[in-house]
Amino acid sequence: MAATEIDSITPREHSCPVNTKGFSAEQQSALLDLLILGMYQDRHLALAEDRRVQSLLKSFDFGSDYERQQFADASFARVHAMPKTPEAIRTAIFASAAHFKDEKQRHQALDTLADLLSSDSKLTTEENQFLQSVEEALELK
Repeated sequence: MAATEIDSITPREHSCPVNTKGFSAEQQSALLDLLILGMYQDRHLALAEDRRVQSLLKSFDFGSDYERQQFADASFARVHAMPKTPEAIRTAIFASAAHFKDEKQRHQALDTLADLLSSDSKLTTEENQFLQSVEEALELK
């Protein structure tokens, strides 16, 4: 990929935390899986990324902190259990992206991911490639 292609994706303007009202439980789960999978792309988990994930989790409507933590733990477990091959990652991206039918929600998912990945003030080549794959899977490219 050319450098200009890799550098082409930037977060769109939105308020933090992103508005996930109207996201189904499956869409919330798919979004969290994409974020966690994205966080691991540079093999460095930044505190800023963790804060963004925690902020997103707080925007989800759960009955208790315990339910919220179980939801997060389940996502981390799913991502951790995945093979880390490029093919497996691509398959996971497309499986998660398939949950977003509405164009507005697809943009929200991509924006949230782009915001998370750039939250540590640096977007690595691996993160950018991941972001581009998500953009393609969401049919926004």
